[in-house]
Amino acid sequence: MKILFLLIISLLSSAAFGQKLIVASEVKNHVGETVILFDTIRSGKVYQDSTAVLNIGKSDKERVSVILSSKGSGFPIDNKVIHALIIGKASFKGMVVPAANGYLILVDGARQIKFNYQVYRTY
Repeated sequence: MKILFLLIISLLSSAAFGQKLIVASEVKNHVGETVILFDTIRSGKVYQDSTAVLNIGKSDKERVSVILSSKGSGFPIDNKVIHALIIGKASFKGMVVPAANGYLILVDGARQIKFNYQVYRTY
């Protein structure tokens, strides 16, 4: 069932973004490429209302972080945004860059984020 779900998400995301959908364990094979990452968001931290760092993947071994920037959009990022991304099972389109302890995916703007599950306002 999980494989069927991922296949459906892959097809929907590929159609929406026009890119290949990957999980955190595959990031190392796509350095320098623009990809769509869909995997578990384990945690996130907001810096100065305009940048967030999300730790992605099912384990610490994968070491993939998504860097979100809202500079220029006028919309701040806060913990409610991080919570919505986790609940909404978001996927992220961005470029893969190697880092000292793993890999980064740089996401610039909300148009590079896709929600794969309905999010309801709970506050």
